Formats: sequence, structure tokens, C-alpha cells
Amino acid sequence: DDARRFAAHVQHASGSAAHPLTDAALEAKVRSLARWRGWTGSADALIDALWRLDEAPDMAPVVRLLGA
Repeated sequence: DDARRFAAHVQHASGSAAHPLTDAALEAKVRSLARWRGWTGSADALIDALWRLDEAPDMAPVVRLLGA
């Protein structure tokens, strides 16, 4: 049993305002979380709907894709 402990301080974590995710990294995170949760929808369609939210009158396209 290895009881060693390690610690590190990260001034600005990836995804923070000071170190934002790139578009590609954000899309990869959405795909990863969808797979992890076992979601069977189209991650590409969800990502597209999320990128277009500023053009949508409401959240209906995203809600529809999530099956909520």
C-alpha cells in the first residue's frame, strides 16, 4: 500500500476564464461526457445546436436533441 500523497497548485486551470478551452477542446469534452453518460444521440448535432444558440429564439433545439 503506497501512502504517498502528491499535491500541485494550478494558477489557472484549463477551462477557466484565464485559460479558456479552445473550440476543439470544448467539443471533445462534450463528446467525452456524452459517451461517459451513455447518451445515444448525435454529439455532432448537439454541438451544432449549441454553437447556434445565439441565433435560436429559445433552447428548443437543444432540449429536443437531449430528449428532455
